[in-house]
Amino acid sequence: MFHIYMGLDMEYAPLFLCAAAAWGFLASAAVSLLPERAGRIVGAILTLLMSVVYMAECICKQILQQYYQIVGGLDTAAGNHLGDYKDAVWQALRENMPGFFLLVALPLGVWFFTVSRTVEKEPGETEGRIESKTGKARRRKMPSLFLGAAVAFLVCFLAGVFLLPWKGEITPAYLYRTDLYTDDQVEQLGLGTMLIQDLRHSLFGVPEQEMPQVEEQAETAEASGEAKEEEFGYNMLDIDFDALAASASSEEEKWLSEYFGTSSI
Repeated sequence: MFHIYMGLDMEYAPLFLCAAAAWGFLASAAVSLLPERAGRIVGAILTLLMSVVYMAECICKQILQQYYQIVGGLDTAAGNHLGDYKDAVWQALRENMPGFFLLVALPLGVWFFTVSRTVEKEPGETEGRIESKTGKARRRKMPSLFLGAAVAFLVCFLAGVFLLPWKGEITPAYLYRTDLYTDDQVEQLGLGTMLIQDLRHSLFGVPEQEMPQVEEQAETAEASGEAKEEEFGYNMLDIDFDALAASASSEEEKWLSEYFGTSSI
């Protein structure tokens, strides 16, 4: 639903659907280890929390023109006055209210429907709410079943990422190994996978990629007698941001003009 609402390419549906199923079953396995009532509450909280995260990413895409890496972007967020975005955030909330309602109502509706079916009393349950032996055995098996399903979908996801012949230079296999191209990660691997990758790269680092160093290239070119590349100074422009803010066609454009007009770079 998120991909459809955001107008993303559905060519990669087998990948992000398998990834979403894997993360969903993994969360279900963890929740099923809790007592029944606590599991229902924690499951609802997790579902609502992920809906809020998806809503926040929609707003980031509309305002910042890119999806946001929550962990990797903490340093950037700490150096900015996030309160300056409040007007744009409220406008984005108003414009996307129908989509946000679906992002909250649909997952919670599916969760409560599933829970309402699984909490039906077993045939042998007593008035004292003592679970029957059949119910206890079933609950003991649920974590293993959920975990097995998560592993199966994860294997399918990884097989699709690394074995299918995807076209282009920015392929799912490349995106899986890097923390760059956030928008492409969301489109090809899914938003949940992008956020998990962000956490993994923040904790363990990004795999090193061999890239030539600019200084080494310059020294090699100079030693071989090649012409040295001409260096250019900064391109300084005299921009009237006050005039741009006065003639802005939207609140976001006006805010950006005022922001850059008062910033010192």
